[in-house]
Amino acid sequence: MGLNLAVGIGSAVMMLDLRASTHHAHATPTPMLWAIALLLLALIAAGPLIAFAPSPRGGLGAGLALALVAAVAVGFGGSGAPNLRPFFAIPGAACLSAEVLMSLLPLGVVMWLLTALPPRPLRTLLATLSAAAAGLLGLHLSCPVGTVQHLLGFHVLPWLALGGLAVLVRPRLRTRAYAP
Repeated sequence: MGLNLAVGIGSAVMMLDLRASTHHAHATPTPMLWAIALLLLALIAAGPLIAFAPSPRGGLGAGLALALVAAVAVGFGGSGAPNLRPFFAIPGAACLSAEVLMSLLPLGVVMWLLTALPPRPLRTLLATLSAAAAGLLGLHLSCPVGTVQHLLGFHVLPWLALGGLAVLVRPRLRTRAYAP
């Protein structure tokens, strides 16, 4: 949880500082974006606690519901600002790559930690969505494009894809212990 929070808050601060230092006109984050950021912070903090709890049966459902609410909020809670980048630029490639790169360290650590437990798909999904939300947080507050298509395609979809990929990879990793 500490690493997820450090990467999430660090990426948000870094991306907001980078955004402030550029000469492009970026709108400041709205109260709606800050509220969604708090929702992502709740997922980043609660996700590992629930996923690694000894008996998280009811908690996993609540944690995954929180992740679903966060996905919908990020996708549909944007500013609506269109993409003003040149046509020849690949739309969203910068957002997608930044999110994935900022999520790699928390994802790697959580996958290693999951090898200490028997593979369970819902546990893996919640833990990895929480870890990948660290990269999503920084991107969410700093991206100037707020259209639903952009947010769903280049923010939410890569985040969910990282979680889905982890669910597929985790059973192939050697488990270090078989305790329940």
